Amino acid sequence: AGALARLSMPSRISGHGAPPVEIVDVRSEPVGAQGHKLFSRRLLLLLSETLARGEQAILFQNRRGFAPVLWCPGCKETVRCRRCDVALAWHQRIARLVCHSCCDEIPAPKACPTCTRPGLRFVGAGSERIELEIAKVAPDARIRRMDSDTMRRREDYEETLGAFGRGEIDVLVGTQMIAKGLDFPRVTLVGIISADGALHLPDFRAAERTFQLISQVAGRAGRGELPGRIVVQTMSPQHPAIRLAAAHDYDAFAQHESELRSELAYPPHGRLVRLLWEDASEKLVVDSSVAVGDALRDKLLDSAAVVLGPAPAPIAVARDRHRRHLLVKTPLDDAQMQLVLDAVRSSADAAPKLRAVIDVDPVSLF
Repeated sequence: AGALARLSMPSRISGHGAPPVEIVDVRSEPVGAQGHKLFSRRLLLLLSETLARGEQAILFQNRRGFAPVLWCPGCKETVRCRRCDVALAWHQRIARLVCHSCCDEIPAPKACPTCTRPGLRFVGAGSERIELEIAKVAPDARIRRMDSDTMRRREDYEETLGAFGRGEIDVLVGTQMIAKGLDFPRVTLVGIISADGALHLPDFRAAERTFQLISQVAGRAGRGELPGRIVVQTMSPQHPAIRLAAAHDYDAFAQHESELRSELAYPPHGRLVRLLWEDASEKLVVDSSVAVGDALRDKLLDSAAVVLGPAPAPIAVARDRHRRHLLVKTPLDDAQMQLVLDAVRSSADAAPKLRAVIDVDPVSLF
C-alpha cells in the first residue's frame, strides 16, 4: 500500500474537455437487408456528416478477418480448428478459414463437418468485413484497414499513418493497434462497432479491459480544435464498464470494480497463483492437475488460501496440446504468499511426469 501514486489528467493539453460519448443499444436497431446490423442508424448519420465536412473517422473492431465464426444452422455447431479448441475465422481476401491460435488455414467446407448438411453461415464481423461493408454505405470515402493482416511490415504501418495524417484517407478501420497512440486533429468521429467483445470473457479483469479499451479508443477523437464525437455500439448498454467509460467516470468504475473484487478476494484485494498444465496426452494433463490440486488442498487446509480447480483452461486445446489450470487465491500477506508458494513447489512431487507452469499474479487467465 502506498507504493504507487495516482496521477490524474482532468483536461486535455488543448484545454478542451473529453468528447461526448453516445451509447447505442444495437438490439433495438433494425436488421439490414443482409440479415445483420453492423452499423447503427446514429453511427451512419454521424459518419455521413463527418465525411460531408471533409473530416476523418476511425472505426474500431477488435477482431480481424471477415467473420469470426462459420456456423451450421442445422446442428448449431461451429467449424473449429483441428488442432485447437477455437472457432475458425473466415478471411475473405485469401478465401481461407484461419485459426487465430495456431495460424492453421483450411478452405471453407461446402457442408458441415459435423452433420454433413450444406448451408453454412458466416456469423459476426471482423475488421475485414467492416471495411467492405462501410465501403457500400460510403462509396466515395477513401477507406483503409489497419490490422495484423494488412500491416505485415513496419513500412505498411508508417505508410498508412502517413497517408491518414496527410488527409489521404477518410475512414480508418482497425483493431487494437489503432486504439491508442494516434494523434490526428481532423479525426472528429470514432465508432466502436462492438464494445462487448471482451466483456464476457472468463477473466475477472474483463470489465476492466473493456473500460480501458473504450477509454483509449474514444481518446482518438477531437484531439485538435475540431470537436469530436464517439459512438459506442453494444448489446450491454447498462453494464458499468460501458456506461461509466462513456461518462468518462473512472472513479465510479474503479469503486464499483473494487467492491466486486473485494467480495471475492481478487486483486487488488488478494493475490493469485496460477498453475497451468499442457501436454498432448489429455489423461496425463487431467491426472497431473488433479493430483497436484488434491495435494495443494491438503497442504493449505489450515491456511487462508483458497484453491480453485483444476478445470479446463478457457482455450482447452491449443496446437494439439490439452490445457488445464488451477488458481490459488491468497490474502495480501507476504507470509501467506510464501506459504502458498512453498505448498505449490512441494505439491509438484505429486505429479512428477508433468510439471506445471507457475504464474504468480497472472496478467491473463487464458
